[in-house]
Amino acid sequence: MKKLDFMFVMVLVFLFGCSTDDMSKTEQQLPKDKNNQQELAKPSRVRAVKIAFKGTSINDAIFVTDCLPSERKLLKNGQFSGYIKGFGTIKTNLSPYEFTACSVKRINPPNQGETNMYVLKSEGQIVISTSDRLYFTINTNLYPWDTTGDFIGTATINSGVGKFLGATGTLEVINSGLSGYGVDFVTGEVNMYLSGTITVPN
Repeated sequence: MKKLDFMFVMVLVFLFGCSTDDMSKTEQQLPKDKNNQQELAKPSRVRAVKIAFKGTSINDAIFVTDCLPSERKLLKNGQFSGYIKGFGTIKTNLSPYEFTACSVKRINPPNQGETNMYVLKSEGQIVISTSDRLYFTINTNLYPWDTTGDFIGTATINSGVGKFLGATGTLEVINSGLSGYGVDFVTGEVNMYLSGTITVPN
């Protein structure tokens, strides 16, 4: 009988020891699990934007001359304007763009009598404040139709600083003139939007 009592006590000791080990392991794991939750990446902010992309004629204006015939004017410089939700209003006077490259490409077959289009590259920056900036490269094809032209292309974010640090995105270039045209070849005025989404890490 004493032997049975002794065995019963040993079983209880064994079970209590296992239970204590399990509780100890669980308690050791709790801070680690909590830390893991804190280390999870925060979701990025995604902002839909529509940014005006304009070049307005001024006295002594500079025009793109690399590839366009003399009778067709295209202002070399312009400015961005608009508002980016969650970031602020674009400072237009600090947000310029400039056409930096232009080449001619044949249209085959010709479209409405036009045999050429113009391949354009421009660089620009968008400034919300002196410390919050976005830098773009814009690649477009300009299709001429008599005295006007249509832009088709994309704007790619190269980098950002301040609130835009780590920003990524590719925006679509959209014509926005009164008649739906992107450029008036008589005055050289440009009237477009950049439309799409900007993703910024939190």
